[in-house]
Amino acid sequence: MAQTPPSQYIDDYGYPTRPDSRHKLRNFLVRTSKRILLAGIYVCASSLGALLKLGRLGKKRVPLSPETFHPKRILVLRMDLIGDLVLSLPVVRSLKRTYPDAEIDLLAIPSSSKVVMSDPDLAEVIAYDPNIWRRPKALFKMQNWREAWALRRRLRARHYDLAVSVFGPWAAILAVLSGAQRRVGFGQESYPGFMTDSVAGAHWNSGDHLHEVDYCLKLSQAAGVTITPEDRTPRLHVNPQAHQEIDEILLREGIQPDRPIIACHVSSNNGQSKRWPIPYWAKLIDWLICEDSMAVVLTGATNDLPLIETILRRTHEQPVNMAGKTSLTQLAALLQRANLVITGDSGPMHIAAAAGTPLIAIHGPTDPVMSGPVSPHATVLRSDIWCSPCYTAKGTPADCRFFTTQCMKNITPEQVLTVIHQFQSRKQDEFLDIGDSLTVVPAEQANGLLPYLQAQSDASADTIEHNYAKNGNFPGLSLLAHYLRQFAGFWWWIWQPQAAKSTTKNLVQNHESCSGKGVQGRSPGGVWGVPNAFPSFPKRSRVIALGEPPEVAR
Repeated sequence: MAQTPPSQYIDDYGYPTRPDSRHKLRNFLVRTSKRILLAGIYVCASSLGALLKLGRLGKKRVPLSPETFHPKRILVLRMDLIGDLVLSLPVVRSLKRTYPDAEIDLLAIPSSSKVVMSDPDLAEVIAYDPNIWRRPKALFKMQNWREAWALRRRLRARHYDLAVSVFGPWAAILAVLSGAQRRVGFGQESYPGFMTDSVAGAHWNSGDHLHEVDYCLKLSQAAGVTITPEDRTPRLHVNPQAHQEIDEILLREGIQPDRPIIACHVSSNNGQSKRWPIPYWAKLIDWLICEDSMAVVLTGATNDLPLIETILRRTHEQPVNMAGKTSLTQLAALLQRANLVITGDSGPMHIAAAAGTPLIAIHGPTDPVMSGPVSPHATVLRSDIWCSPCYTAKGTPADCRFFTTQCMKNITPEQVLTVIHQFQSRKQDEFLDIGDSLTVVPAEQANGLLPYLQAQSDASADTIEHNYAKNGNFPGLSLLAHYLRQFAGFWWWIWQPQAAKSTTKNLVQNHESCSGKGVQGRSPGGVWGVPNAFPSFPKRSRVIALGEPPEVAR
């Protein structure tokens, strides 16, 4: 989990500022030492894997299929964050359908495991945190060794016939530790010899452009599952007792059981740039409360309180702050109770999607085609600027390399408010055409995943425009023009570092309270459409500069 930078390194939008030379050197040394350590671990683990592979020589293995393989117990391992665990639930459901007589256990980290406690397909949920071994001094703590030994005894006592390592080297190590006779996982994510039934490739290989759910289902398929279209949608079962508890908590906060709720999750882990700007949240919350008379509830953990308090200092209306007041199961119940959830790319985003709640997900550095919500009730907003999406999921947090996070700033509160109003007045699969600003497309027309909103901002006084419409009939020239546009955009960001600062100042100065008259004037939106799995180069493309925020009616 990425650490939140100190407040002095955060700008008014809530994003990290450009680090000085001392912090750059420190980050370089940390990354280098981490690579050296991981290389040493890989060499040692590969030696162990070679011994495991030698031990399997000459042994016959039956194919993993329901006709020939009849497991009594199966272990699924996902040692990752909440959202990733939710996206792995199709593995559990598809395995249970294929092997109905098998008991399926799940091994996950403690901070995520409680969200799946009520899943009827799981016989047991085991929690263990391998992150305690991140620092070298952990090797000298006897408590860590006792916990690891207790886990090994517990896993081996279950006598697993099959272990599915969904992601990462830790899951592969624990799969071996479990003593499972058959182990399925991606070969490139594990260590050589650790998996008995290795699947070629790894998560997020360049060129794959697959969603996380599809990677998970590849492993199910390798374990003998016949994949169906219904398997692609994660489904979360929420404890009924948690619903009762959340109703009591809301009642204490003055929210009656029949009152509509909009839940806003303003935080996200593994990168500051996945968060929508602080002033934008403040504007939207004010408008929702005084224009729509909605009960706006802010969700989050205790460590999200400083961020939420910063937002509340900018609001003129007071939402209900539930951050730190709910457990993970109660949070899931609250998100399922809500009439609409608004969030960035976060764990609660996937919880809301799997719980079937209508959802607006704001994406910037991360690619919704690979990690967005999988739900017919979800709508993704993203700004299609030349550098987005930029997150590679290769161990570094999702922070803007240019320290502008323009992809999130382009999605304005006016645009989000317009989509909210349309949510309240439309049927599920209608097309929405909001002037020339937004278009929402049904899920089945967005590569079978979900409605995507692909944003391109209008030309303005601060827009650098590269019009190569005449080259549209010549793919080679069009491709060349595309890369020239990206090159020009890169140097434009480097050359004008003050643009973000001036816009931050303008936005803070223009933050006004809501007046009940609604938003007047045209927001700087553009043409919104659906991205293909492999994007084509448009005939007209733009690189957007930071401009003035839209005016709000007084």
